[in-house]
Amino acid sequence: MKTRIILTAGVCGAIFASACSPAEQPANSEMTTPAAPEAQPAAAPGPVYVHEAGLDVFGYYIPTSDLVFNGWALNHVFVGDSMMFDEFKAGGEMPDEAPVWAEFWDTSSEIMTNEMGQQYASVSRRVRASSYAIESGRFDFTGSDDVVGDVMISGMIHLDRLNDPSGPPAFTGGMEVGGERIRNASMLHYLGD
Repeated sequence: MKTRIILTAGVCGAIFASACSPAEQPANSEMTTPAAPEAQPAAAPGPVYVHEAGLDVFGYYIPTSDLVFNGWALNHVFVGDSMMFDEFKAGGEMPDEAPVWAEFWDTSSEIMTNEMGQQYASVSRRVRASSYAIESGRFDFTGSDDVVGDVMISGMIHLDRLNDPSGPPAFTGGMEVGGERIRNASMLHYLGD
């Protein structure tokens, strides 16, 4: 019995010594370490829809100068009223119903006149926001169109300049459309007819 314990202890010691001693490893053996878990790509963030409660900046925002991107001129940015934002949120926030959009006119298209004497382009594209943040001091808009391209508008709406189409710009900021950027853009506010 005593011999068996000594033998067992000797075998265990030999195994322990060979496991701990790198010199005992054959030259061509590979040390294996557990593989690190493969990094998973971060999930793409979903659309962000932020509208400050009680903030009503409803209306049309008309550029103070030509804002042309790859042959597409920004005609206006529309922002809905608080009720439109509430309905959008209650309806499940489907991007094609977002109450914020930018309308672009093809600069090579014919300009038409409707029965009310208002002009419009025969070819235009409306890009609805796929993400927006409209808060006091902040206006961020992103959207995308197969023809116009990706649209990003970022700046602020000056609340004290609303409904004054002859006054200082109600929106100041920058825009990028289809990869073209305009850093200093401004728009006047108009409630519409």
